[in-house]
Amino acid sequence: LGGVLEKKEGDRIGYDYNIGVSQWQTFVSIEASGAKWRAFLSGQAGKMKYQRTGNFRNEKYPEASLGTGKGKGFADYGVKGGLTYQITGRHWIVVNGVLMRRPPVLRNTFINPRERHGFVDKLQSERLASAEVSYFLKGTVLTSRLSGYYTRIMDQGKVNFFFSDTGFGSGFIQEIATGIDMLHKGVELGLELDLSPSVQLSTVVALGEFTYAS
Repeated sequence: LGGVLEKKEGDRIGYDYNIGVSQWQTFVSIEASGAKWRAFLSGQAGKMKYQRTGNFRNEKYPEASLGTGKGKGFADYGVKGGLTYQITGRHWIVVNGVLMRRPPVLRNTFINPRERHGFVDKLQSERLASAEVSYFLKGTVLTSRLSGYYTRIMDQGKVNFFFSDTGFGSGFIQEIATGIDMLHKGVELGLELDLSPSVQLSTVVALGEFTYAS
């Protein structure tokens, strides 16, 4: 029979690890305007790298828990653009769009960093495409904004943790999903009514649909 394992103040128990994150990014932007219009175009590029260092050897994964694990890098880039066109002094239209590739957030990168180094299988950067069109009306008493938007998020991954207590035992369980696509679309209407120089009434009405698209 083995001896009794004793732990004292300052000893490690359960898990002990560090996550290193390194990142670089660069940006560029250009703006232009005319008598009735104003536009901008911007771009970005960069890279993010995650790496786990374990300070505790887990008995479940003795060869994959202690020391520095392999790192994993993700490239990101994106382009944003927008145009504002003034129909008259009281009417104008704004159009914005974005195409982007961004790295997964840290909590969705490792299967279970408390226990081992392992990354989520088939992990990749997310892709995002979005567009928005807005119409503005500024009156002497009423100011309004009507907007429509469309956003699609692709290749997303999620790691969820929950506690399970069954007849076979209990413990934390990881639920991992990859290749998630989501679609967000809808319209919004905002109104501001000047009842007096010191009293203003504001209201917003929104109708949207947010669905999984894969």
